[in-house]
Amino acid sequence: SYISKNLYEDNSLLVRVKIENRLNKHMLHQNEIDSALKNIENVKSKLSIQKAINSLDKNHLILFINSLITEVNCYLQLHEIYEDIDYLKRSAEIIQLANKLWKRAEKNFKDRKDKVRVNDVVKQLDMLYLSTYSHLFTYQQSKSYLDSLFHTLELSKSNQLLESLNRNTAFKNLAIPDSILLQVNSLKKQASFLQNEIIRLEKIDQPSPQDSSLLVDFKLVEIENKESYRDIMLHLENNYPNYYNTTYNPTIATIESVQENLKENEGFIEYFVGDDEVYAFTISKDSSSIYKLADLPLGTIENFQQILQPEYFNIDQEKAYQEFINQSYTLYQNVIKEPLSFFNSKQVKKLYIIPDKSLNYLPFETLISQEGDTDRPNYKNLHYLIKDYEISYGYSASIL
Repeated sequence: SYISKNLYEDNSLLVRVKIENRLNKHMLHQNEIDSALKNIENVKSKLSIQKAINSLDKNHLILFINSLITEVNCYLQLHEIYEDIDYLKRSAEIIQLANKLWKRAEKNFKDRKDKVRVNDVVKQLDMLYLSTYSHLFTYQQSKSYLDSLFHTLELSKSNQLLESLNRNTAFKNLAIPDSILLQVNSLKKQASFLQNEIIRLEKIDQPSPQDSSLLVDFKLVEIENKESYRDIMLHLENNYPNYYNTTYNPTIATIESVQENLKENEGFIEYFVGDDEVYAFTISKDSSSIYKLADLPLGTIENFQQILQPEYFNIDQEKAYQEFINQSYTLYQNVIKEPLSFFNSKQVKKLYIIPDKSLNYLPFETLISQEGDTDRPNYKNLHYLIKDYEISYGYSASIL
């Protein structure tokens, strides 16, 4: 308090608020939740909600959003302690306000380094949204919470894919030059590479200085990549009037629309992977739910992929067999066992699986639902998931 008081005397409002935000996070980590919430209210009153909404100052906006994020974390922590649903409802209200502010702030960030900070904030908002609304659904089993959560996350995941598919149609029908198509495809490939590298580096528990520097560099290049992509899209929209209508008219899937397309013997599982948590939506012809799963340790799927390579089997067949059983069964338990419990196993015989991030590299068919005989290698008798279900994959429910 003494440090905060003295800094308030010497610095501008935004500098003081930045310091207060750091103090609030520190108090939250020290479980001084009431003090943190009281201090957050002081910060919010100094910044003012209306000023934050109307302000063109990007720092004003982002500091207010950061205050709201800390406030949500406070209420989520209070919920863990007291298991009071009112704390979740308060979290949901704050997240809605934070999202409103973010939409206002998004247009004002032009500096590259600032955009890295904004991207991190958006990431935090997405995961807080997931955590809050999945808990609310668990408490009240209200379909409205599940519908809102699924539609919001599906919107985020599918928009880019839908635009990509529609864009290919537009290029063909509107006679857009191949040179522009090559630029677009090059930027998309670079974006995919950068996203994978950023995920890999962010999962390192104790990154070296070189890893930390590389992560910042990749994030900056990712922002440049997105800006180049937007420039090309703007050029297309300005020079090809029908391009926008052809490309940006996506229909985003809802739980109801997924159910309309499912047969009685079909089930649907869509994953959303965060930094520390994995969520799975399960949808059948007449019901739906969500499951929170444990995050996979770094390298789990990569190690499993390595075991599936022919050269690995040739080194030591018994060791390879043992490793396969252990890792395949562990992945089954961690990734899909709980979501599968949602379905009637006697009725559902076909699965539509929509993976996310690292799960895109997991061949679900090779997972075993029962531990096999480890005395001698016998792959044929293992109970693979493919023996119980026909499996189809998709990138998004909206384009399944």
